[in-house]
Amino acid sequence: MLRFLLWRLLGVLAAFEGLALLAWLLHGGLGRLVRGTATAGGVHQVVASLAGTTSALWSWAPAGALAPTRLLAAVAWALAACVAFARRQARRRRRYVRLRVEPYRTDRASAEAVVTMFEALHKRLLRRWWRRLLGGQPGVALEVHHSCSAPARRVVRGRR
Repeated sequence: MLRFLLWRLLGVLAAFEGLALLAWLLHGGLGRLVRGTATAGGVHQVVASLAGTTSALWSWAPAGALAPTRLLAAVAWALAACVAFARRQARRRRRYVRLRVEPYRTDRASAEAVVTMFEALHKRLLRRWWRRLLGGQPGVALEVHHSCSAPARRVVRGRR
């Protein structure tokens, strides 16, 4: 799940930097770079210009209102808090049940049959990502206990 979120975060950062690059291009940054003017003196200044455009986009506020990017960040934090609260509530409502399954004495299973059983359990419990986000992924645990009906008697013969 963490890998999924990190890839999505990388996409958001790439989109944000794409917007910053677009703003730099629209303000004539490429032309100044090609002409070699004093304001475009190399790659390090291009990076500094992109960083300045990024900070300008972050602090931009129309007519003294709240900056849209900060508003977006606040909405994202609020959504994250709502998801965390929903997950907490789902965990509190979850009930665990232990069932005892006794197979017949003549039941036999090959390795492929066991793998197929686990795949079927996994597919049965799999939820869509939006349902897992709020309610979590259901789980199953299997325990194997082996017990004999009665221990075998040992016959010990005494020495004469």
